[in-house]
Amino acid sequence: MSIEYEKLWNEYEITNYTEAISRDFGLSKDYIYDLLTVVKFFKKNEVLDSVYFSYYRALKRKRRDLVRLGLFEKEKKRLNKMGKENKLPGREQYKKELIEIIKNNLKK
Repeated sequence: MSIEYEKLWNEYEITNYTEAISRDFGLSKDYIYDLLTVVKFFKKNEVLDSVYFSYYRALKRKRRDLVRLGLFEKEKKRLNKMGKENKLPGREQYKKELIEIIKNNLKK
């Protein structure tokens, strides 16, 4: 395989990776993007079987605000504690809690 062909092949794979996963598993591109980015912000031992991915996804989507307020790491711990203790609120309720946490800490 020539170097040019190899570069092209590697670029092709990377370019279409999200689309291929999306098509093969029937998941939206946004969902795939969230899967790929959650691993940047959570260590392997911070992702628990007792917490559905949708909760990590909700937390990831509020990450920027929580980091700015110095609360992201604290919220990761709170989420996992609720998961371990089987005390997770519904997903929509958790999203509302995140919004409230951010809103209440912006006032300080």
